[in-house]
Amino acid sequence: MRRFQLINSLGKKWDLNDSRSFFHDVSGLGLERKASYTRAGTRYMPEEDVLAQKQIKGKICFTDYEQYRQFVMFIQYKPLVLVYNIGEEYRIRVSIDKLEKKELATGGLYSNITMKSLGTYYKTVKRQNFRSADSEGKAYPLAYPYAYYDAASGTVIVDSDSVMESGIRISIFGPCTNPSYIHYLNGEVKADGKVNVTVEDGYKLIIDSTVIPYSIKLCTVRNELVKDVYDKSDFSTERFLLLESGVNKISFMHESSEAINISVEAEIEYESV
Repeated sequence: MRRFQLINSLGKKWDLNDSRSFFHDVSGLGLERKASYTRAGTRYMPEEDVLAQKQIKGKICFTDYEQYRQFVMFIQYKPLVLVYNIGEEYRIRVSIDKLEKKELATGGLYSNITMKSLGTYYKTVKRQNFRSADSEGKAYPLAYPYAYYDAASGTVIVDSDSVMESGIRISIFGPCTNPSYIHYLNGEVKADGKVNVTVEDGYKLIIDSTVIPYSIKLCTVRNELVKDVYDKSDFSTERFLLLESGVNKISFMHESSEAINISVEAEIEYESV
């Protein structure tokens, strides 16, 4: 059974399979492309071929006005993410453009709802490499949820089965100085980046290509923004990484003696699921 859930900007969740606010008669979950062609004799040459913005439509049955009111309050905190679970969980950022309110003769309300996509479906993949050193100076991985350890210091690997370019959120934890990174795609150098900044203990540098506009920020480990450090990035490098189909290996370095601790959260994008 497929399941739907909304998440607002506060991180709160709304179960759209709950009987008190049941989402049904859903359409627009599939794929549509916008294409234009130039004819050359009996053949056609594509000029533009892009993924169309999705319009996900359906109905929500609310048990009463109070449930409807709570839902309206919930969706005010934007942006919103629609979670679509079909045995595996996929997400898509959406904007609610229409929410009608009609009374049912049997009691309760129902609303025709239209959600327009702000991107396409994605699956979140987390990879982390937390290393430290023991009293003899020997590096070892730290215990951490979803921990991923590679024998090469400061390296993470993400496999992508999608033909679409996919954004990635990189977190580099202090202490570190002037961190840099190289992206290898199927063994070949694809891109690189460097940020000329000192990250103290208790802070982290976030390089984010999952949301437009892309950003480079210094934050606390509790995700509190300290300042934007985009201007500290090395403009001779690509800075922002996008994953592609195959094996994506990212190696990290910095200009101090401490082992580098990093975490990446990739959003592998799909035209449809």
